[in-house]
Amino acid sequence: MKSVSKGSEPIKRGKDSWFSRFNVTDELGNTKRVGKTVRCRTKTEAKRLFDEIRMDLMASDAPIIKENITLGEYLKGHLEYLHDVKHLSPNTLRGYRDIVETRWVPRLGAVRLKDIKPYMIEDQLAWMRKSGGEDGKPLSGNTCQKALSFLKTALKRAQMLEYIPGNPCDAVDAPSRERKEVKVIDEGEVQRMKIALLGHPDVRFAAAVSLTLDTGMRRGEVCALRWQDIDLEAGIVHVCHALAEAKSSDTYNGETIDVKTPKSSRSNRDITIPEGTVTMLAQYKQLQRYRLL
Repeated sequence: MKSVSKGSEPIKRGKDSWFSRFNVTDELGNTKRVGKTVRCRTKTEAKRLFDEIRMDLMASDAPIIKENITLGEYLKGHLEYLHDVKHLSPNTLRGYRDIVETRWVPRLGAVRLKDIKPYMIEDQLAWMRKSGGEDGKPLSGNTCQKALSFLKTALKRAQMLEYIPGNPCDAVDAPSRERKEVKVIDEGEVQRMKIALLGHPDVRFAAAVSLTLDTGMRRGEVCALRWQDIDLEAGIVHVCHALAEAKSSDTYNGETIDVKTPKSSRSNRDITIPEGTVTMLAQYKQLQRYRLL
């Protein structure tokens, strides 16, 4: 079984530069000393970064030195690191996987990691803005900026692991973001929708949409509601969970539906709902009870 030593005490090698060594022992008992350097200001931060390097060395089944690793291979391993070590949410992992598979791998995936140059990244961003979307449609500056931000963070870790001497993204200007006007429905449109929902044949759908119109809850929050989260007598909804769809490889239990806490601590909240929606929910609860019987 592969093992990695705790690592030597970080040694300061210059301004904001720290060095440590690890003993990496493979399954056959062969031990190799691996030296690593990180750039940070304090020894405490250096220890944290070296702990991440150690966990990465333990999680990786590939050889320690990867001279010819391609960008595609590295980014695939980076996604595994974010899943196994960082334990990011399945929804976040799904977004990052989409960036890797649709933005960077198709045109640059076969290029060796150490051969990636700033001009290649700029050319790729220019292609994204022109025809990088579905059916050759242009991508927004916001989407391109997210793709560059992910790559920059991923290559920062590659630099820390000494796969590359520097981060080529540092020399690339981020695409400009567009300010989009937020479009909202007015009160009259809300009332017309609620009137239409009164006669809708699918009570479950009508209750969910009406609840969304009244509360502004996110789709995942509405889909995660349980009856124990709704106080029909007081007319209050307790928002404490959210539902997200993800690939089984991105979740931690192999399921494709992930129940998680809401997006932020402030998302845990109580919301008062009007009497009409309380009545609709009570009717749906009664119908559901009959269906279960």
